[in-house]
Amino acid sequence: MKFVCPLLLLAALLPPLANADNLARFELTARVDLVLDPLDLLGGGVQPGDTLSAILQYDLDLNAADDDPSPNHSSRSATPPGGNFVRGTNGASRHFDTTNSFLADITNNAPDGDYLSFFLSGDTTPSMTASPLIESVRMDLILHDAQGTALADDLLPAMINLADFQSASIFFSGAGEEIGPPPHFPLFDLIATVTSLTLVTTQNLQGDFNGDGRVDAADYTVWRDGLGAPFSLTDYQEWRDNYGAGAAPAFATAAPEPHAAAVGVVLAAIAVLVRGRPSAAPLHG
Repeated sequence: MKFVCPLLLLAALLPPLANADNLARFELTARVDLVLDPLDLLGGGVQPGDTLSAILQYDLDLNAADDDPSPNHSSRSATPPGGNFVRGTNGASRHFDTTNSFLADITNNAPDGDYLSFFLSGDTTPSMTASPLIESVRMDLILHDAQGTALADDLLPAMINLADFQSASIFFSGAGEEIGPPPHFPLFDLIATVTSLTLVTTQNLQGDFNGDGRVDAADYTVWRDGLGAPFSLTDYQEWRDNYGAGAAPAFATAAPEPHAAAVGVVLAAIAVLVRGRPSAAPLHG
């Protein structure tokens, strides 16, 4: 029977990593136009005129699956979002992160034009859902071209030119327990106009083993589980040297040291190999 290295078997069972070549990644800024916060949940930390900054990233492989068979319209989702997200990178965005779900909705040649919309569910840092009132946090990004010429089809585009759209808006809100009689509204609501949208590369982010656009503890887990094949101790040093890259500034943390279990994967594999070999014949004097 042919021996199969357990490390190769483990690598085969791991989920495929996002291909950096297929990731579309953009840095965006937006001008805050309106803040509705009657319960002061934002603590006055966001005001009209503030600049909101964020990163938009999505995997172009999502184009292979369309949740809506209608012509000229597509709906592509990812739950969990993985490498698909809008991630806030400053205080005005409350460091929002797409932790729950990602939905891209594309409409091409509709009577009222083209729409490229992203609907995102997640949380902020510190967590807005720590409030007993808030149950969910959303950030939606909607681009609209009334002339219907911005999009060539209903696929996620590899490039977005902001100048092709007449409007581009961010809607950031928190929802939760219904207070008082209807109608009920979000517990806080922020509206911003996108002022810049710039394509950036993901190919040079060393240590980002899961392809989500940042180097963090999740990449350590991927490295640990793949130690021996396809990763090595050299890859750990690459991850450690770049720990925190691409992440929104929140709480300073040090890169953890490799767990004994990670090194144990290699040792266990060696032990299996040794046990699997036939014993040598005893020597007789």
